[in-house]
Amino acid sequence: MSLISFQKSLVTVGAVALTSLGLVSSALAIPSFLGGATLTRTGVAGSFFQNLSASGTSFCFLTQVAITETDTPAEKAECLLTRGGIVWTLEAKLGGNGDESVTCAAICYSTN
Repeated sequence: MSLISFQKSLVTVGAVALTSLGLVSSALAIPSFLGGATLTRTGVAGSFFQNLSASGTSFCFLTQVAITETDTPAEKAECLLTRGGIVWTLEAKLGGNGDESVTCAAICYSTN
């Protein structure tokens, strides 16, 4: 599948999700792309955050979760996408200080 086909599929999935969630009516389910972000954190416990778009007028979803080298019990990694009261927030989080790595990506579409 080409990148363009994949992105068209994501738009279709996003439009169906927005309609299903009641965020837009089926007649208006033509979301516009707002942008996205990619975060990578390697080897140091803690989090990187990036605020995305306004949570009241957009819908965001993860497009990539890549975790490597979590080969000991102390090495943990996760991607979080949170819909807050004001904005969507993407977070790349590590729980250890080893050689683990996490890459998280998300994109957002307008709901109005």
